[in-house]
Amino acid sequence: MHRRTLQRRLKLDGLTYAELLDECRAKMAREYLATSKMPMGNLAYMLGYADQSAFNHAFRRWFNMTPRKWCEEHHEWRIAGAQSQVSSRRI
Repeated sequence: MHRRTLQRRLKLDGLTYAELLDECRAKMAREYLATSKMPMGNLAYMLGYADQSAFNHAFRRWFNMTPRKWCEEHHEWRIAGAQSQVSSRRI
């Protein structure tokens, strides 16, 4: 798709490319933190951030807490997610 076509289609939905990218990064960050033990620096790089501090800053903007604090508060969710992955592999 041409860049301008994408811009027009996003504008119809009231979005910009930067906003869409930001939403996708937030969703992916939350999912990876909930289901993997990937180091924060690797996650930051995978999501397109130059360093972990830039990722931490964006994460605070999205969820009003650091990634580490989010992991601590969602520890039970992470365990449940890991257990469901293990049980689904056995089937």
